[in-house]
Amino acid sequence: MKKYGFTLAEVLIALGIIGVVASLTAPTFVSNIRNTANASRLSATVSTLENAFTTMIAKEDVDTEDLLFDTEAWREHSSDKKAFAGCLSDYLSIESFRELANNSAATKGYYGPNNGPYILNTNGSKNSTVNETLARYLVQTGNNVPGGNHVLNLKNGATVFLIVNNQDGQPSEEVQDKIREQGGGITSIAADIWIDVNGTDAPNTLGRDIFAFYLANNGKLYPLGGKDVQIYDNGGQGNPSLWNNGNGRGCTNNNIQGGGYGCTARVVEEGYKINY
Repeated sequence: MKKYGFTLAEVLIALGIIGVVASLTAPTFVSNIRNTANASRLSATVSTLENAFTTMIAKEDVDTEDLLFDTEAWREHSSDKKAFAGCLSDYLSIESFRELANNSAATKGYYGPNNGPYILNTNGSKNSTVNETLARYLVQTGNNVPGGNHVLNLKNGATVFLIVNNQDGQPSEEVQDKIREQGGGITSIAADIWIDVNGTDAPNTLGRDIFAFYLANNGKLYPLGGKDVQIYDNGGQGNPSLWNNGNGRGCTNNNIQGGGYGCTARVVEEGYKINY
């Protein structure tokens, strides 16, 4: 009489194979889930911020070319940083507000000395210590604006670093005309904005959960590495170098340059997906 079934050895071999396959695929699976969640959080946060800034412009009935620069928040910023945050709280759901000093130690203190933020290396790995350049940049001051940087902890869990600029130091009319001729959508910057979609939670990595934008005076956010930002940074001169053509902000699967700054544009242009 025949007996059907598996021997103990066969079962153990099958379980071993399953274990090997799982160990190989699990990290990719977990990474994909995290990337999807972070991209979704980024999309929601960008939408929230743009809605807040454009609503601020509309509600205050700002009808000049300066737009955000003429709002109460930007007028208050030079003399009272807390008043600036208070103005924003009328349009944003802010959990808490902090002002960090203009040095890398302030960022380290916010994240913790061994908890990032990190800059991606070209092979996708991260440095073992806080990157000094990025840490300082997150809290640098804007054009002709004294003091440190704003850190807004939103109720959705995201942290927003705001490097606020004022109207002084913006491009001349001549340069703005060149920018328009190149098809650029930014002629002046109200703030540099960094979004950490999950606050101090890991990985605290540029291009993974930290993303960089320019806030134009019209209340719209433009990603670093995208056409509008590159045309602006280039002063409307020549062809802009974008995230996908091998420049200092490149972000292709095998070549992340400049630490991942341009990856923000790739994420946005690919429909808020992290595909690298």
